[in-house]
Amino acid sequence: MSNIARMMQRATAGAGGAGLDVDEVFSTFLYDGTGSAQTITNGIDLTEGGLVWIKDRDSGSRAHYLFDSENLAAPNYNQYLSSNDLDAIYSASGTGNGLGGAFTSNGFPVQGNHSSSGQGYVSWTFRQAPKFFDVVTWTGDGDASGRAIPHNLGSVPGMIIIKNLTTSANWPVYHRSEGATKYLELDNDSQSNTYNMFHNTTPTSTHFYVSSYFRVNENNSNFVAYLFAHNNNDGEFGPDGDADIIKCGSFTDSGSSSTPTDVNLGFEPQLLLVKASSTSSDWYLIDVMREMSVNDALRLRPNTTNSESNYSVPMFKPTPTGFRFRGDSFGSNATVIYMAIRRGPLAVPEDATKVYKAGLVNGPNTNYTVNSGFPVDLAFRIGRSGTTSHHLLSRIAGGKTQISAATTRSSFNNTVGQIDSNTGIYGGTGQSYNTIHHMFRRSSNFFEAVAYVGNGTATGSSSRTINHPLGVTPEFIIFITDNGSNSSKYVYHSSLSANNPISLNGNYKPFDSRTDFFANPTDTQLNVREILDTNGTTYIAYCFATLAGISKVGSYSGNGSNQTIDCGFTSGARFVLIKRTDSGSNEGDDNSHWYIIDSTRGIVSGNDPYSVINKAYFENTVASASYNSNPEDVLDPASTGFIVNQNTTTDLNKSSATYIFYAVA
Repeated sequence: MSNIARMMQRATAGAGGAGLDVDEVFSTFLYDGTGSAQTITNGIDLTEGGLVWIKDRDSGSRAHYLFDSENLAAPNYNQYLSSNDLDAIYSASGTGNGLGGAFTSNGFPVQGNHSSSGQGYVSWTFRQAPKFFDVVTWTGDGDASGRAIPHNLGSVPGMIIIKNLTTSANWPVYHRSEGATKYLELDNDSQSNTYNMFHNTTPTSTHFYVSSYFRVNENNSNFVAYLFAHNNNDGEFGPDGDADIIKCGSFTDSGSSSTPTDVNLGFEPQLLLVKASSTSSDWYLIDVMREMSVNDALRLRPNTTNSESNYSVPMFKPTPTGFRFRGDSFGSNATVIYMAIRRGPLAVPEDATKVYKAGLVNGPNTNYTVNSGFPVDLAFRIGRSGTTSHHLLSRIAGGKTQISAATTRSSFNNTVGQIDSNTGIYGGTGQSYNTIHHMFRRSSNFFEAVAYVGNGTATGSSSRTINHPLGVTPEFIIFITDNGSNSSKYVYHSSLSANNPISLNGNYKPFDSRTDFFANPTDTQLNVREILDTNGTTYIAYCFATLAGISKVGSYSGNGSNQTIDCGFTSGARFVLIKRTDSGSNEGDDNSHWYIIDSTRGIVSGNDPYSVINKAYFENTVASASYNSNPEDVLDPASTGFIVNQNTTTDLNKSSATYIFYAVA
């Protein structure tokens, strides 16, 4: 990227205009090898320069491969580095380890060992951009008085990784938390060392400094440096051009798993690069695409070729404002350094198809893929012709939760579905019945997910505040208890009083005059009370809001025939969730279920397939698990939303009855 282009980009953001989104400068992209060359389309414009880092997740013998824009030379595009060894830059022969072509405006090509059939891969892509990332090269001069290396980061680097491209040598790492008199090495597990590697001089917003040491400035050797920014309330990203998206910092291991450490980043991370600096430890790369969640995490180690492995107990859990470190993982009082990148996107969605999609699976017993076109953060997985419980598949929870039963969350599996993908959901054998998946992506003003751990401070009607990143006040919240033997599921809906919570896994009417569940949320915080703040219990809050033209949270009163529900849409609703609130099974009415109707199965002028999600019922049944192939005329299409009809089977428009709903265009 030219200096002129960089200056224009900074000026645009600094003038109060929109800055780059996180998804425009960073991507964690998972893909499967095909045995042939393929193109990875991750939405990153690498013609601006950057770094692609690839690891075979399944192989313990293949290296970490790093390809950067300064060294990926035509015509062979075969030069790469490996973070787990000391060797100079490789020039791969044939197609084995080369990238396979030039960086593109939307990703990069892969071939050979980066696309072996049956292997799973992860790629991390960093685009050059001011206040985020830069790639710098130079030829060493061996100057004993030190040397200033210019860069275009536009801010003081938080971390710098250097490699001698000509000579076999370690990978020196500068980190702001260690200072310029110390260094770490990316290729091994050593603790930080004291040496004049960086000329004992703190980098600036225009230069960093190296000594004459052969690892950083050997005469006539070529070098590359990867510079990562540290935003400190001076980031220039997001719709308003003022958001921080990258932090480099440190914390201290408490030495006790019962005393976790909450690290405040000011945002929820999607990637962590972590290492203990005061003692020996591996480097760890953890990201949300590979299940960094409140219950799980898959780690890779840049200093080894090891395949992906799981923690026996999650070490890092994302929070709305940073991450929680378990403690007793690196040793009592160990200093731990990190580089963290913010979860995106930051922009408010303008196209509902980018944040919600439904997909059908037609079994039996076959591998399946449900394409969404985006990373799925939450999915309602609904069985259509079987009695197995319906599920919520959740990225932040790291697994699946039954909707129609009071049982705890369990791990993902191939039968129910995996969300280990950037483009949808997949599964393996054992899919013995048909299902539909309603898939959602976390996005500002539309839908967000918040994980928190109860601390018991909310008692009775006193509230505890939990930060959320939705950007507006949530109008519909599903609270799920994520551990223990009873995974209760309670709903807040803005059309009901906060004192009238309602159960998701039942066909009951709302609770009356309860002040121990939650208070009204705000545009920045949830307000939970005693029932949702048991000490040590993990909770997930799925937060939805009305977004003009995209989604609608609302209510209506039945008129006994049919009526149009205006959601402000232009092409009708594709997803509708409805619940009657004036009656329930405890009132002698078995029809007050939670219903899902969607355009994928058919919101038409005739009969519409529907699902009851609070019971393990077949499609189109409300009171038994017997199969019913004859749906009712539940909804009719309307350009502004949907038309709801009354029939005695579902009672979705009964005269004088009251209903709440959530709809997506």
